[in-house]
Amino acid sequence: MDLDRFLNLLAAAFGTMGSVYVLKGIAALSPDLIERLSRSYWGFSAAQIDALCGQKADAIVGIALVLVALAITVVNLALVPTELRFVERRGVAIALVAILSGAAYIVLAFSGAAVQRHQKLAVGRIITVHELFHLFKTGKLPASEVASIKAYGRTLLELTIDDSDAPRALLSRVASAVGLSVPANFDFSEVEIKEKVR
Repeated sequence: MDLDRFLNLLAAAFGTMGSVYVLKGIAALSPDLIERLSRSYWGFSAAQIDALCGQKADAIVGIALVLVALAITVVNLALVPTELRFVERRGVAIALVAILSGAAYIVLAFSGAAVQRHQKLAVGRIITVHELFHLFKTGKLPASEVASIKAYGRTLLELTIDDSDAPRALLSRVASAVGLSVPANFDFSEVEIKEKVR
């Protein structure tokens, strides 16, 4: 097989995979997921964060594959002379394209998972910072907010939170995870009184 035909085949494979990845985010929306995403929530929706970060990761992987296909095509058209033999047997060339495409898919699938996790943590940090600023403005920690702080830590920041953590230590740990500190005059009296009653 000539090198120019091999590179065209490789570019077509990468372009196809890239297009599938870009479209995968939309096609992956099942009726169940659409229902969970469209439901209204108090606070944040973990399902919506996961789905949107997954779609963004798939789109980034798809774009990367399309750009690789474009680069291969440009190199092929600009630099490779016609009828330059690359491999003698067509089957070997097709197998090589399949291997290179498979390797690219595996690398980009792992990269996509890392992008999704990074985006999810970034969104979690934004939500947590916003909620902590709001809480710090009130100047006190109501008992009703302790469960929310645990949810921010566990769900949004992927922290290991023990239910036995004291509210003061819990809030300090979650705030520290997003680069904040609890104001010195912050009032913990409501939750510390409840802790003593137990």
